[in-house]
Amino acid sequence: MRRFARRLAGARADSILRLAAQAVRAVALGVVVTALVQAILGGIGLAICGVPFAGVLIAVMLILGSRNWDPGSS
Repeated sequence: MRRFARRLAGARADSILRLAAQAVRAVALGVVVTALVQAILGGIGLAICGVPFAGVLIAVMLILGSRNWDPGSS
C-alpha cells in the first residue's frame, strides 16, 4: 500500500496514509460510541416503562445501531 501511495503522492505519501488511517479509525469509533449511547438511552427508557425482555431489545438496539445503513443498499 505504501509503495502505491508513494507512486501517487510522492514524498507526502506517509503523512497522507497516516491521516487516512486516523480518519477511518475516528469514524469507526464514532459509530460504535453512538450505537452504545443509543442502546443505553433506549434501555433506560425500556426499563422505566417496564418492557419485558429489555436486555434482548437493548442488544438488538446495539447491533442495529452499529450497522451503517446505506440508503442505496438493499
